Amino acid sequence: TTRRTTSRVASRSVVNINPPRDDNDRGGGGGDPDPLAQSFMVDEEGGIFATSVDAFFATKSSTIPVRAEIRTMVNGYPSQELLPFSQKYLNPSSVNTSTDGATATTFTFDSPVFLQEGLEYCLILYSDSTDYTTYISKLGGTTLDGNRTVSTQPTGGVLFKSSNYRTWTPEQTEDLKFSLKK
Repeated sequence: TTRRTTSRVASRSVVNINPPRDDNDRGGGGGDPDPLAQSFMVDEEGGIFATSVDAFFATKSSTIPVRAEIRTMVNGYPSQELLPFSQKYLNPSSVNTSTDGATATTFTFDSPVFLQEGLEYCLILYSDSTDYTTYISKLGGTTLDGNRTVSTQPTGGVLFKSSNYRTWTPEQTEDLKFSLKK
């Protein structure tokens, strides 16, 4: 079963997972990591066992892997608590890209990851490369086909950006395109 957590049609925006920084700024290409996190809530009775997650990339590195992981949230922000078995690395040869946001890259967990009902979690995407970009929807933006304006958020979650993997900035009008599978 797939739990779609964002709309099939993302906005034209792509977000760099690890944006380049100038040499005086910590973070970015070669300094501390600059991940993206998307919060979500499990609302199914008894919780779920997540087996994989699909992310949607516009570009990728030719040599450096990308990582997906699920963490808990504390007071509405990503925490440092990584859920058991929820971290998965993919080499670039396993990462799919597309110009329309329709082609998924699947991160299959080594063992199902239990997500408790009523708790908030986040999916984090990270790479040491500045070459990875992923699709987002942005409230007020246009869809990839240019035919519609994004007028509602697909979920109750929030996209977070970080320049150091510890301090997170919420983007209230943006959501990462991903699908959680159980």
